[in-house]
Amino acid sequence: MRLYVIISLAFFVWIEMSPSSQTNHQNRAEKVYHTFLKNYKEFEQSLSNFNEAITINKTSSIEKRYYRLRHTFKTIEPFLAYYVENDYNLYFNGAPLPQLEPNVPEVTVLQPKGLQVIDELMAADTLAVAAIKNQISELVKNTHQTKKILLGIHCTERHLLEACRSQLVRTLSLGLSGFDTPGTGNFLQDAISVNQSLKNILSNFKDIMKPKDLIIFDLLAGFNAALKHEIGNEKVDYIPLIKQYINTLYKAIKQFHINAGIEHTAEVNNQISPLNYYADNIFDNNFLNKSPFSKIHPTDKSDAKITLGKILFFDPILSLNVNKSCATCHQPKLAFTDGKEKSINTKNKNVFDRNTPTLINVIYSNKFFYDMRSSKLALQIDHVIYNEDEFNINYIELKKRLTSSTEYKQLFKAAYPQSQSNINRFTITNALTQYVSSLSGFNSEFDKFMRNQIDHIDEAVYAGFNLFMGKAACATCHFVPVFNGTVPPAFTNTESEILGILSVNNFNKPVLDNDPGRSKGGDVRQDSEIYYRSFKTPTIRNAALTAPYMHNGVHHTLNEVLTFYNNGGGAGMGLKVPYQTLASDSLGLSTKEIEQLIAFTTALTDTLNLTSTANKLPFVPAYENRIIGY
Repeated sequence: MRLYVIISLAFFVWIEMSPSSQTNHQNRAEKVYHTFLKNYKEFEQSLSNFNEAITINKTSSIEKRYYRLRHTFKTIEPFLAYYVENDYNLYFNGAPLPQLEPNVPEVTVLQPKGLQVIDELMAADTLAVAAIKNQISELVKNTHQTKKILLGIHCTERHLLEACRSQLVRTLSLGLSGFDTPGTGNFLQDAISVNQSLKNILSNFKDIMKPKDLIIFDLLAGFNAALKHEIGNEKVDYIPLIKQYINTLYKAIKQFHINAGIEHTAEVNNQISPLNYYADNIFDNNFLNKSPFSKIHPTDKSDAKITLGKILFFDPILSLNVNKSCATCHQPKLAFTDGKEKSINTKNKNVFDRNTPTLINVIYSNKFFYDMRSSKLALQIDHVIYNEDEFNINYIELKKRLTSSTEYKQLFKAAYPQSQSNINRFTITNALTQYVSSLSGFNSEFDKFMRNQIDHIDEAVYAGFNLFMGKAACATCHFVPVFNGTVPPAFTNTESEILGILSVNNFNKPVLDNDPGRSKGGDVRQDSEIYYRSFKTPTIRNAALTAPYMHNGVHHTLNEVLTFYNNGGGAGMGLKVPYQTLASDSLGLSTKEIEQLIAFTTALTDTLNLTSTANKLPFVPAYENRIIGY
């Protein structure tokens, strides 16, 4: 019997590894790839047809051909965004805002291009024919250039399935939120077109799917029906679209992918991407990998390093005058803020120009500080160490202090046994980075509801999320599920916004805050008028605990913050705010709707295992000028 099993297994392996089996896998990928190229041609043709309608200015066909253009684009979007993410954002479907050309030393402003710009133009009261034709011309040129890249791609089954899951995240965060359709708001029809593309891709795997995997197609059909049902509704019900369909599909495709034995990104060359491919739900606690953000490889992570970083975080030994620790401004009970409008400096005499942001989930960013001047958390720590208004010290002095402590020498040796000099600049910043990275979690009441761990949430929370995704347009800047400015599904870019923030908490007599923000953060490559008064978009998770708000702490309640947005920001209140990224029109939110948005924001509170952090240290860190062993 045992011999029979061995022979059977060997035969099965031979079949799987045989040239014919490999050919079947490759033929499947090639078939989908050729269909994609065919659909790409259809997109090019629909672009030409739309251009023709605009040229002759035939009103009856312009809108029809525009929506045909969007449909053909959405059929290729999963591939285009997966294979050429940079081109997708720069030329095809990026935000309709100017940006700086990346990876060049000069400050070169790139004007917005692509379908989002066209979508805004299509919604204008008067059709801007010349502007639309200019956008079409650019899009035609870029489709030809990008096609050269696409023709050289080696498509695999892994790519297809990863592209499908990535697209589900995109549909949720950038599609259903209205981010992709800033003018027409035609996001429901877009999602239907994308679903058809996903169905066409996944249908090619039916021959190797087990009966339980076929639920994928029932879910896609149900999703389409639900989307069609919502068309025409003034208030879209987003929660069932996400819970019943997007999240369920996200899990089902992953399960098929892994069970089918098809390699995936987590296996190939030890690649670490922001998306954790093993996550089942977009609101899972482990939805994102921290390594791409912290710049620390998973193999370098350890509990010993986190513990050491925790102790350093609470110990004023890091400041020159031994009177200030990281926790002075980042207090656990206040979600790692300090509750002040602006932070107090080391000398306790003056205040900084800016508010203290939360550290919970701060790791899910690609830029740090309000002005985004630091590209790594370790570099942010450097800024604090050296800044004369903060710790005002250097690593030579820090090493001298820490090596004078028996406890610290033991902790550093345990955390970094391979380092010749256990206590140095790298180990100090690495330990602090690992601790701050650990201050994360998607365990709020709302997260638990979205992953079906609890069955009910308050009606006001439910309504607030629908407003957040819809009428209030919050999700077009605070992207689901992190609810910050790091853009899904690649999570490789963190955005900033120009809101026209006030310097006084008075909406009747508003005065504009003149902090230059990102444009004067110290990076000369960001020194542009398009970033003047621009600030990093923070997470709204735990916002109920982090008052006061905005970079300058000008607003003391969430009601005031929402009133500011409801007024259209600074420009909406009559102030001159060049390049304001927030629409200046009023959102038209009622008092009840503002209360519902506050209820939703409060439901994102999650300080599990964080508020008692200081009480869980291996030994009590030094406070009030008392340094351990020094």
